[in-house]
Amino acid sequence: MILIYCKTVDDPKEVAGYVCKSNISEENSETKSRVINDGNEDDCWIIERECSDETSAMIYRIGSEVVVIEIDENCASNVIEPLMKKYGFDNVKWLLIK
Repeated sequence: MILIYCKTVDDPKEVAGYVCKSNISEENSETKSRVINDGNEDDCWIIERECSDETSAMIYRIGSEVVVIEIDENCASNVIEPLMKKYGFDNVKWLLIK
Protein backbone atom coordinates (compact mmCIF):
# COMPACT_ATOMS: atom_id res chain seq x y z
CA MET A 1 0.00 0.00 0.00
CA ILE A 2 1.10 3.56 -0.67
CA LEU A 3 0.01 6.62 1.27
CA ILE A 4 -0.03 9.75 -0.89
CA TYR A 5 -0.07 13.09 0.90
CA CYS A 6 -1.32 16.10 -1.04
CA LYS A 7 -1.13 19.62 0.33
CA THR A 8 -4.40 21.28 -0.67
CA VAL A 9 -7.39 23.04 0.84
CA ASP A 10 -9.63 21.27 -1.70
CA ASP A 11 -12.27 18.95 -0.29
CA PRO A 12 -11.34 15.22 -0.34
CA LYS A 13 -14.39 14.53 -2.54
CA GLU A 14 -13.15 17.11 -5.03
CA VAL A 15 -9.68 15.51 -5.09
CA ALA A 16 -11.25 12.08 -5.59
CA GLY A 17 -13.35 13.38 -8.47
CA TYR A 18 -10.29 14.89 -10.12
CA VAL A 19 -8.38 11.59 -9.82
CA CYS A 20 -11.32 9.72 -11.37
CA LYS A 21 -11.61 12.16 -14.28
CA SER A 22 -7.87 11.94 -14.90
CA ASN A 23 -8.05 8.17 -15.30
CA ILE A 24 -11.05 7.82 -17.63
CA SER A 25 -10.17 6.20 -20.92
CA GLU A 26 -12.81 6.31 -23.64
CA GLU A 27 -11.38 3.21 -25.31
CA ASN A 28 -11.43 1.13 -22.14
CA SER A 29 -14.66 1.47 -20.17
CA GLU A 30 -13.27 -0.94 -17.57
CA THR A 31 -11.17 1.88 -16.06
CA LYS A 32 -14.21 4.05 -15.28
CA SER A 33 -14.67 4.65 -11.59
CA ARG A 34 -16.98 6.42 -9.19
CA VAL A 35 -16.60 8.30 -5.93
CA ILE A 36 -18.75 7.23 -2.99
CA ASN A 37 -18.87 8.27 0.65
CA ASP A 38 -17.52 5.82 3.21
CA GLY A 39 -20.51 5.43 5.52
CA ASN A 40 -18.28 4.89 8.56
CA GLU A 41 -16.44 8.23 8.36
CA ASP A 42 -17.74 11.78 7.88
CA ASP A 43 -15.36 13.08 5.22
CA CYS A 44 -13.85 9.90 3.83
CA TRP A 45 -14.34 9.04 0.16
CA ILE A 46 -13.76 5.81 -1.71
CA ILE A 47 -12.99 5.41 -5.39
CA GLU A 48 -14.53 2.21 -6.76
CA ARG A 49 -14.35 0.74 -10.22
CA GLU A 50 -17.87 0.71 -11.66
CA CYS A 51 -17.44 -2.69 -13.26
CA SER A 52 -16.46 -4.58 -10.10
CA ASP A 53 -17.37 -2.50 -7.00
CA GLU A 54 -13.75 -3.02 -5.96
CA THR A 55 -12.18 -0.29 -3.81
CA SER A 56 -9.32 1.37 -5.67
CA ALA A 57 -8.48 4.16 -3.22
CA MET A 58 -9.58 5.81 0.01
CA ILE A 59 -9.26 9.59 0.36
CA TYR A 60 -9.59 11.63 3.56
CA ARG A 61 -8.34 14.81 5.23
CA ILE A 62 -5.82 14.68 8.10
CA GLY A 63 -5.26 18.40 8.57
CA SER A 64 -6.54 21.73 7.37
CA GLU A 65 -4.25 21.56 4.32
CA VAL A 66 -3.48 17.85 3.81
CA VAL A 67 -5.45 15.12 2.05
CA VAL A 68 -4.31 11.48 2.25
CA ILE A 69 -4.95 8.86 -0.40
CA GLU A 70 -4.48 5.17 0.45
CA ILE A 71 -3.94 3.11 -2.69
CA ASP A 72 -2.43 -0.13 -3.89
CA GLU A 73 1.13 0.36 -5.14
CA ASN A 74 0.20 -0.98 -8.60
CA CYS A 75 -2.20 1.94 -9.14
CA ALA A 76 -0.21 4.70 -7.44
CA SER A 77 1.19 6.25 -10.61
CA ASN A 78 -2.38 6.78 -11.85
CA VAL A 79 -2.94 9.02 -8.83
CA ILE A 80 0.47 10.63 -8.22
CA GLU A 81 0.95 11.95 -11.75
CA PRO A 82 -2.42 13.77 -12.01
CA LEU A 83 -1.97 15.21 -8.50
CA MET A 84 1.48 16.56 -9.36
CA LYS A 85 0.07 18.09 -12.54
CA LYS A 86 -2.70 19.91 -10.66
CA TYR A 87 -1.10 20.70 -7.28
CA GLY A 88 2.61 20.77 -8.15
CA PHE A 89 5.52 18.45 -7.38
CA ASP A 90 6.32 20.10 -4.03
CA ASN A 91 2.77 19.52 -2.74
CA VAL A 92 2.63 15.75 -3.35
CA LYS A 93 4.55 13.21 -1.25
CA TRP A 94 4.18 9.46 -0.92
CA LEU A 95 5.20 6.70 1.46
CA LEU A 96 5.36 2.99 0.68
CA ILE A 97 4.03 0.73 3.45
CA LYS A 98 4.80 -2.99 3.35
